[in-house]
Amino acid sequence: MKYALIGEHLGHSYSKIIHEALYKKLGIDASYDLIECQPEELEDVLNKLKTGEYQGYNVTIPYKKDVFNLAKILSFEILKIGSTNTVLAKNGELKAYNTDYYGFIDMINHYNIDFKDKNVYILGTGGASLAIKAATIDLGGKYKFVSRKVDYTIAHDDKITYEDLEKVEDIDIIVNTTPVGMYPNVGVSPIKEEIAKRAKVVIDIIFNPRKTKLLQDANSNYDGLYMLVSQAVRSDEIWQNKKFDIDMDEFVREIEEMIF
Repeated sequence: MKYALIGEHLGHSYSKIIHEALYKKLGIDASYDLIECQPEELEDVLNKLKTGEYQGYNVTIPYKKDVFNLAKILSFEILKIGSTNTVLAKNGELKAYNTDYYGFIDMINHYNIDFKDKNVYILGTGGASLAIKAATIDLGGKYKFVSRKVDYTIAHDDKITYEDLEKVEDIDIIVNTTPVGMYPNVGVSPIKEEIAKRAKVVIDIIFNPRKTKLLQDANSNYDGLYMLVSQAVRSDEIWQNKKFDIDMDEFVREIEEMIF
């Protein structure tokens, strides 16, 4: 069996290491590739699922919304999210899932972060941000997207600009879903240091580098590795159509030892 991650630039990815470590741990006869593709190549790459060349894909920047729009069958969680990071072919049609949603909730539970009634500012409006929005709502939080531009001719109760964020006095939680600060463009942050320090909790779903400038500024250790590993395991459970008997905390520690 063959699986893969599809995206535009994958030099930062640990997905092959994680999935193949899981296959070895569980005795699954499978391999995992990294497939970089341009937007005009996306449909051809997805056709490799329909022909059986691959049995499942993970999807990353910038194709999470695109694959959602191309899928014919939508899983339960997808209906409230609007983007996908996991896909397989079912009866010749693409079926889309979103394990980012579950991975993020697993991470929040692991770190015991309280979202109940908290104001959560989600940096970015890409595919990952939609999963974080859905998870925030289900965790009892109140979200707002933070974007570089907002069209004020349209009502956007759930969106503010970065300049607006600077004026917020009481910031409970910031979650970065942008690629700003990700390898190889390290040493930059999507927000000013003063804002990062002002927030009570700062989470960055970036995992490479482990400690982004945003997390350094905020003196936070809430990086995206736990979410990455959790969503990977949940993707493989979908592809194998079974629930794995695995200690997630232990597996994350194993991956940490392999990568860092």
